[in-house]
Amino acid sequence: MDSATSRQRVALSVQRLRKNISSYLGETIDIGAVLSDCLAAARHHGWSIEEIPVPSKPSLYALTRSPSRITSHTSRIYLSTGIHGDEPAGPLAVRQLLQENQWPENSNISLCPCLNPTGFRLNRRENDQDADLNRQYLNTKAPESLAHIAWLNRQPSFDLCLCLHEDWESDGFYVYELNPDGRVSLADHMVAQVAEVCPVDLSEVIEGRPAQNGIIRPSVDPRSRPDWPESFYLLTYKTRLSYTVEAPSDVGDIKRQQLEAVQRWYFDDWMGLEKKLRSSIVEGVSIFLSLFDINPAVKRVFCPPKETYDPTLNNPDEHGRYPYGRPLPSLNWLIEQGKICALNFPVSLNAGLARILGTMLKLDFERAVLLRIPEIERNKQRYFRQVFLMCDEYQTFATVGESDPIGDEKFFSLSRQSKCISIVATQSISSLRSSLPGDSWRTLLQTFRTKIFLCLSDDFSAKIASELCGREDRLKVSYNLSESGHDASVSLLTGKAVSHRANITASKSYNTQTDYRFDMKTFTELMNAQSVAIAYDGLNPIPPTFCYLKPYYNDPNKSYFEQLARGEL
Repeated sequence: MDSATSRQRVALSVQRLRKNISSYLGETIDIGAVLSDCLAAARHHGWSIEEIPVPSKPSLYALTRSPSRITSHTSRIYLSTGIHGDEPAGPLAVRQLLQENQWPENSNISLCPCLNPTGFRLNRRENDQDADLNRQYLNTKAPESLAHIAWLNRQPSFDLCLCLHEDWESDGFYVYELNPDGRVSLADHMVAQVAEVCPVDLSEVIEGRPAQNGIIRPSVDPRSRPDWPESFYLLTYKTRLSYTVEAPSDVGDIKRQQLEAVQRWYFDDWMGLEKKLRSSIVEGVSIFLSLFDINPAVKRVFCPPKETYDPTLNNPDEHGRYPYGRPLPSLNWLIEQGKICALNFPVSLNAGLARILGTMLKLDFERAVLLRIPEIERNKQRYFRQVFLMCDEYQTFATVGESDPIGDEKFFSLSRQSKCISIVATQSISSLRSSLPGDSWRTLLQTFRTKIFLCLSDDFSAKIASELCGREDRLKVSYNLSESGHDASVSLLTGKAVSHRANITASKSYNTQTDYRFDMKTFTELMNAQSVAIAYDGLNPIPPTFCYLKPYYNDPNKSYFEQLARGEL
């Protein structure tokens, strides 16, 4: 995991723009200008350009890029888009990819930037002859599809095919996977990457087909579709692994908005700071990042090369080995799949780095868990698994946000809503207090609904624990002894009062006094396998209770006292 940048790959909350009612009503594009930009960028970066004539219609284009580096993993990739005239996201994405020119070095890429130019001019799904071109690959009549198929037949087979689409009705991104040979799937990685910047449709049924985590795996039997889409033709004749990706039209451009926000911050805020202050901030960031760079082992694990996250370059072999190492999936995916993610970093290696890694992993987990809340609210019929957060030496990783919504106290107060159970262990209340600013430890402490106190060795922790257990009314017994005498006189020998007739009376009385349920002495003298617990059963608090503990590895059928007598505790 790239902890230095604290990657967050989660399914974002869907915010529908409500532009598209009954049809695509979003922004249109000048397809001629977009294609012109694509061709210009392709020429600039050395792509081969082939014009595919279409009778009485605008030509199609096929762009080809040879690998810049030949390796044993050289692969052939095919991309197409623009087969529906009301899906402008694909051609725009291809234009940006061509302009940025960041492609896998060891891949041969064939790209068709627009398969339906006349449909874009009319801003509709079909071409100018009312033909849905994505249903023309079995009984082909449309001139565009005939020309495209003829070009495909001249190409060698592809290792991977990608068809870029857009869905104006969808609540989020989803992908079709055609993988009849059971090859290593790229679908989960696609969804995880897209979830950084776009909502993912987590519906159990999408487009009338069963789906899981935004992935549809339909039947690959060609007979199941009387009108073949492009992907079925590719699967039958050109590839054994094909993906059709569907981006949502009716969702805000989250990535663009994020970039615009960064731009505003840079020019309006950052550049307005004094140069000395900026230099100081840069120095602090540089020192922080250097912790991940000075140790090769740390850098290899927590700062892997970008190729690690490239599914084309980092495709596992038949033994499941990844050339650049196996990337850690998003915490959102790990949570929903019921996986366990643990950090094992000895503090003795680098105490500062260990604390940074633990804190960042904890914060990333908390963000992923809290983002479940809107998903749970939207999908009330769906079962969401319970989640656990377990942290030892919690005082090392505790954070409080005070006025900011990033503190642990905010997370613990909302964690029940997201079905998360948090179990943390700290050395003492004093250690928690010393690691947090001001009195923020009190706010954090009150969010722990169940508290279990073992033996406490410092008076501050014992005092707070005693106060948390509260006071109660108790009957206090008092005794009174009195002596009385008659005809008393002073002894000439001793000088003391003496009496020959005396009596003694004793009395016993009860009165109610308020006192601590458990005093400080109780907490400082707790023995091994003894505790005082302030429990919460999910509905009501349970009064503080003195508890006898039994280790999980001992016989559960033996009582605490039997185990104590046998020396098993």
